[in-house]
Amino acid sequence: MLNDTGITQVDAIEARRGAAVVLEVLRSEGVRYIFGNPGTTELPLIDALAAVPEISYILGLQEASVVAMAHGYAQASGRPGFVNLHTAGGLGHAMGALINAQVSNTPLVVTAGQQDTRHGHIDPLLSGNLVGIAGPVMKWAHEVLHPDQIPVMLRRALHDSTAAPSGPVFLSLPIDVMERTTAVSSGEVSRIDRTPVAGSIDELGDALAAVRPGRLAIIAGDEILTSGAWDEVVALAEAFGAPVFGSSWPAGIPFPTAHPLWAGNLPTKASEIRTQLVPFDALFALGGHSMITYLYSEGLPVPPACRLFQLSANVRDLGRTHATALSCAGDIRASLKVLLPTLDRKLAENRDAFTSLRVMAGHARAARRDGLKVQAAAEFDAPVTTPLTAAAEVVRAIGPRIAIVDEAAVTMHHVRSFLDSSFPRQYFFYALCDTRLGHAGCSRHITGTRPRAGRVSRRRWLLALLTPGVVDCGARAVAGKPLL
Repeated sequence: MLNDTGITQVDAIEARRGAAVVLEVLRSEGVRYIFGNPGTTELPLIDALAAVPEISYILGLQEASVVAMAHGYAQASGRPGFVNLHTAGGLGHAMGALINAQVSNTPLVVTAGQQDTRHGHIDPLLSGNLVGIAGPVMKWAHEVLHPDQIPVMLRRALHDSTAAPSGPVFLSLPIDVMERTTAVSSGEVSRIDRTPVAGSIDELGDALAAVRPGRLAIIAGDEILTSGAWDEVVALAEAFGAPVFGSSWPAGIPFPTAHPLWAGNLPTKASEIRTQLVPFDALFALGGHSMITYLYSEGLPVPPACRLFQLSANVRDLGRTHATALSCAGDIRASLKVLLPTLDRKLAENRDAFTSLRVMAGHARAARRDGLKVQAAAEFDAPVTTPLTAAAEVVRAIGPRIAIVDEAAVTMHHVRSFLDSSFPRQYFFYALCDTRLGHAGCSRHITGTRPRAGRVSRRRWLLALLTPGVVDCGARAVAGKPLL
C-alpha cells in the first residue's frame, strides 16, 4: 500500500513467513523455475509455493543433476538459474557440478536449507557450516539470519550472479528464518545496464589496423555467446580477412562453422597452441581465458613475438596470464558496435588485401573439408568404426540446424571439424562434467532468441553426444521432458 508520497507504509504490509518473502522477490525478478531436491529444512519453501503457481519447482533425484539442470537453463536462457538444495549433505553432493558452474562462469543462485538456528549450538542432525562448505566455489556465500534480510540478500544474489565475472553465489536459509513472520517490504526491481562500452576503442582500432594484412588472428571466446555478439564478430573478421579460432576448451562455438574464416578450436597443449599461432604478429582475444591448457608442455601458449589485444567484460581475466599490448574492459557486442564503424576508414588502404585474404580463406576451407571427406571415406569400411568415421556420419545425419551438446571426448575434435552451420549457437560442449542445455530454451541455442512470452515456441531438436555410461540430466531436462 502506498501513501501520497509513493512510499510503502511498513504498518500496512501484511505479516507473512520468510518463505513467502523469498517467492515474492523471485516472482518480481522474473524467476520461473526452482531446481531442487528438498528435504525437511526446505518444507517452508515448498509449502509457500502452493500459493505461487507462476513458479515451478523442478525436482531432481540427486543434487548434481539439479545443479546441471539449473546450469543448462542459465546457459540457454541467459538468466540466473535458481537452485534449492538440502542442508550440508545435499550441498556436498552438488559440489562437482558447482565447480563446473564456477569454471564456466555460469550465473546461479544456490540456496540450501539450514537447521533451526535456535538449537545450532548443540549440533543437531543435518546442521553444518554451509557457508564454509560453499565458499570456495562461489563468488560469495552468506547465511540469512532474519527474514527482514531476505529481500536485500536475495536481490543482491540475483544481481551479483550475473555481474561480470558471472558465477554462482550462495545463500544459507535456516528453517526458522523461513518460518518466522515479517512485515518487511519485498522491495522493488532494479534496472541495471551491464553493457558498458570499453574505453580506448579508437586506440584499439589504430593498433589493429596497423597489423600487416594476414598477420592478425581473432580468438573467439565463450563471452561472445553471453554478449550476443556473433554478428559483430563476423563483421570484424571479414573486415580484416582474419582467421577466427575458437577457445581451446569451449562452452560452445560462438562463430558460424560454415564461414570461410572459421579456423577451428585451438588445441589444449600450450606448445600446440603456440605452434598454431606462430604465423601471426597479433592476436585479438574476445572474452577472457580462451587458451585453457590440459596436458603440460613447456612455455606459454602465446608466441613471444606475438602482441596480444583483449576485449572482455571480465576485468579479472585482462592481462591475468599473458602480457597484453592493450586490454579493454567492456561488453563485447556494445564495444564492437562502436569499433566497427571506425575501421572502414582505418582499413581503406589495405582493402584489396583483405578481400584477397577472404577469398583465399574460402579456398583453404574447401580444400580442408575435401581432405576430411576423403579420409573419412577411406576409413568407412574399416573392421572397427574409427572416431573420424563416427563423427563424419553423425554430423552428416544431424545437419546444420540441430543443436548439439557434446560430452564425447574421443570424437569431439572430429565432430567440430565436420560442423558446417551458419548458426553460431549449434554446438555446445561440457566444461567439466555436465552439458549445456537445461529446462526450456532449446530454441534459443539455434536462433539466439528466447521464445516469446505467452506463445508456444516451435519444437526444436537436440542431440547429446555422451561418453558411454554417462546420462546427463541437464540435457534430459529440455522442455521438461526426457530426452535420452
